[in-house]
Amino acid sequence: MRPFLINLFFFILFGLVAYIIAVLLFGDILMRRTNANIMYEPESGFNEFRFSEANKIKDLDVLFIGSSHSYRSFDPRILNEYGLKTFNLGTSSQTHIQTNYILNEYLNKLNPKLVVYEVYPVTFMSEGVESTLNLLSSRDNIDLSLVKMSLTSSNLAVYNSFINIISYKILSKAPKNEYPIEEKYISGGYVETLGTNNFDYVKDKTWSPKKGQLSAFESNLSLIKSHNIPVILVEAPYTYNFTNRTDIDRYFKDKGEFYNFNEKSVFKNKYYFKDYHHLNKRGASLLTNTIAPLLKTKIPDNKN
Repeated sequence: MRPFLINLFFFILFGLVAYIIAVLLFGDILMRRTNANIMYEPESGFNEFRFSEANKIKDLDVLFIGSSHSYRSFDPRILNEYGLKTFNLGTSSQTHIQTNYILNEYLNKLNPKLVVYEVYPVTFMSEGVESTLNLLSSRDNIDLSLVKMSLTSSNLAVYNSFINIISYKILSKAPKNEYPIEEKYISGGYVETLGTNNFDYVKDKTWSPKKGQLSAFESNLSLIKSHNIPVILVEAPYTYNFTNRTDIDRYFKDKGEFYNFNEKSVFKNKYYFKDYHHLNKRGASLLTNTIAPLLKTKIPDNKN
C-alpha cells in the first residue's frame, strides 16, 4: 500500500508540474478574448489607466465603487463643474469580494468624504470569476490578497490565467492591448462610450443573491463606516427589470440610503444606452447631472 501511495504522490506531482509548464509554454496560443480558460486582458475596462491614476491622488470629495455600471455612468468632468473632486474605482463585473480588495487598497489613500457604492443586483449573483481575472490582468503587483482571491476561486480559468499572468510579469512581457475604438478613458476613472448600439431588450431576471456576496457586501459597508465615511447605495439604469424587485429594494433600503435610478422614466429610452445594461455618453451625462446636486448635500462640511 505504501509504495502505491508514494507512486501516486509523485504521479500527481509530475502531472501538476507538467500542467504548469504546458500553460506557461502554450498559454499565449490558447488565449482567447472570449470563452477562454486562459485570459489576460489588462485593457479590459481601462484598469491599467485607472489604477495608475488612483495611485497619484488623494483627499477626494466622492469615491465611486462598483461594477462597469459605476465607471460608465458617472462623468467626473461634469461632477467637477459642481465643485466635486471625484474618482471612480469601478471595474468590470466587480463583485463585492473584489470591492473588498479595492477598498482595503485605496480607502485610506484616497480619503474620500463620501462613498457612492454602485449596486447592480447581478453582481450579487456572480461567482466573481470575470472580476478576479480583470484584477489579475491589470494590477502591476500581485499581492497576497490577490493570490488568495485567485486560489479560493475554484475556477480553472482563474488558475490558468494566474499562472500565465505571473509568467508575463516575471519575464516582463507586454501583452497586446486592444482598446475599443468607440470607448475612451477619461481622467477620474470614467470610460466614455459614444453612440447607441442597436441592441435587443432582454427578459426580466429573478434576483437570487449568493450568501458569500451578501456577506462581502455587508462587510464592505462596515469597513467604510469604520472609517467614519458616509456611504450611499446607487443603482444605475438598465433596460430590463427583476421579477422580485420588491425584495431587492427592501434589502438595499435596510442596508443604507438607497437610490434606484431605474425609477426615472427618462432612462427607458434606448437613446441613452450603449447596450441593454450600460449607459452611453448621453446617458452618463444625464445621470451625472441628476445625481450631482444630491451628492453635494451628502458630503460632510468637515471630515475628521
